[in-house]
Amino acid sequence: MVDFLLALLGYIILRFRYPNKNERQKVLKKTYDDSYITVGAEWPLKIIGILFFVALFSFLIIVIYRVIFFGPS
Repeated sequence: MVDFLLALLGYIILRFRYPNKNERQKVLKKTYDDSYITVGAEWPLKIIGILFFVALFSFLIIVIYRVIFFGPS
């Protein structure tokens, strides 16, 4: 089920990005190893990566703030 949704999302993304069918097939074969699932998984994984980076950076800022202003416990 998840593979179907990722493949559908990948098809929609490439369809909007490359309206020309021949160009879309070239990009799919060259960049994404002829797999719509790879295209569909790239976008959500980028979002998860960005959220992870923001959470990690926020945690680091909070720890530094606590050490500077409240001292080590």
